[in-house]
Order: sequence, then C-alpha cells, then structure tokens
Amino acid sequence: MITWFDSLVYEGMMLFMSPWLTEIARVITRFGDIIVLLIICIALLAISGLRKSYGLPVTMSVMVAAGLNYAVKHAVARPRPDTLQLITETGYSFPSGHAMISAAFYITLILIIWRRWECSRRRTAIIMLCGILTLLIGLSRVYLGVHYMSDILVGWFLGFLIAYIISIAAETMSNLQGMR
Repeated sequence: MITWFDSLVYEGMMLFMSPWLTEIARVITRFGDIIVLLIICIALLAISGLRKSYGLPVTMSVMVAAGLNYAVKHAVARPRPDTLQLITETGYSFPSGHAMISAAFYITLILIIWRRWECSRRRTAIIMLCGILTLLIGLSRVYLGVHYMSDILVGWFLGFLIAYIISIAAETMSNLQGMR
C-alpha cells in the first residue's frame, strides 16, 4: 500500500531530479551496500583487534540488521515502487535494507565513538559524517525510485534500535572485562 506520505516525498524529490544528482545518489547509495559495509567491518576487526574492538559490535549490528531485514522483507512481501527506477533492484521493498543495515552500522559506530573518544574535532567530524551518510543513503534510495519513504523510515528505526542494543551490550561487556 502506497501512502499519501510516500507519494508526497517521491513527488517532491522528482522536482530536483537531474543527471548530476542521479550520479551523486548512485555513489551515496553504495555506502549502504552490504558488501561495502562488510569490507569496512573486516577492516575494523583487523585494525582494532578484539581487545579494544570497534569492529566486533559494528559487525554484529550489520549481521543482526541483515538477518532481521531478510525476515521482515519476506514476512511483509511489499513490492518495490513501480515508478521511475534509476537503478535496478530485486526483491521486496519493505523495509529498506540499505537504510536498516547502514543505520545499524553507522549509528553503532557513532555510539561507540561517542562513549570511547575524548571530545574533539575529529570525533565530531566522524560522528557528523556517519550521521549524514545514514540520512543520505536512505534518501538516495527514494530518489533512485527503489523504495518508498515509509520503507526508509522503518529501516532507519530498526537500524537505530539494533545499533542502540548492540552498543549497550558492547559497552557492558567492555566494562565487565575491565573489572577483571
């Protein structure tokens, strides 16, 4: 079911469509591709190790989000928009895997950095970059015509929820290990 909200957002984005903006949206959406995020997870695991790991909670968030996304997509089975699709995607639309998985990834990273790094310009810049990427990835999916805005909102919500739960669990485990 397409809501008036979904239509309103898509029609609003159509007003700004242009070849150069389409190319930017195609690049931005790649930062939410599961393969790109898994490569970054592997790099984080390799760089940070398991003792002071950023990679483990971020990887767990991506894996939980991917599994939940698959389950919800198949339970709901909402078809993709039949509007102008600027890229080709297969599978179901609801919720947006790019929105959910990238939110889980980037928000987990934000929460870990927020708790572990001293306040600095570098911390602020990375947090802002992760937040902006999360927003732009979701919006790019609507712009490219492969998701409804409601798919994105639910994806973001579930991704944020996963990130919050995993980051709290990671912080609790880190604190418990520090008590030994």
